[in-house]
Amino acid sequence: MNLRVQTPPSSARTAAAVRAYAAFRDQRQPHYYRYALLRLGDPDAARRCVQETLDELALLWSEVLVSAHPAAVAWQLLGQRVNDARSRAGCPPEPQRDTELLSQEMSLSRAEISTVTGLDEAAVASHLLQAARRHQ
Repeated sequence: MNLRVQTPPSSARTAAAVRAYAAFRDQRQPHYYRYALLRLGDPDAARRCVQETLDELALLWSEVLVSAHPAAVAWQLLGQRVNDARSRAGCPPEPQRDTELLSQEMSLSRAEISTVTGLDEAAVASHLLQAARRHQ
C-alpha cells in the first residue's frame, strides 16, 4: 500500500501558522513585558521593546516556527531589543543577569524560565549557579 502525505492547502497552513503565533504571543507577552520592565525601568520603553519584538517575530514566524527552538529565537530578539534600549539609555547590557532576574524578580521556576527563554533546564540551572557564585 502506498500512502501519500497530503500537504494542507496554503490557506490552511497560513491559518494554522497565524493561530500558532497568536497562542505563542499570548502565552509569552506578559512575561516578556515584565522582563523588559525590570530591565529597563520604564513602562513605555518596555512596551515598545515587546511590541517591536512581537512585530518582528510575526514577520519571521514561518521561519521561526520550523526552527528547533522558537522560544529561543523570540527570546534572542527580545534580549537584543532590551539591550539596545539599555545602550541608548547609557546602561551596559547585562546578558548574564537574565536568568537570575526571571527567577528572583519574576519568581519563575526553572521550567518556566526554560519555556520563556527557550533554554533547556540544564542551561537555566547553570546560569542560576553562575549568578549565585557572582554574589558570593
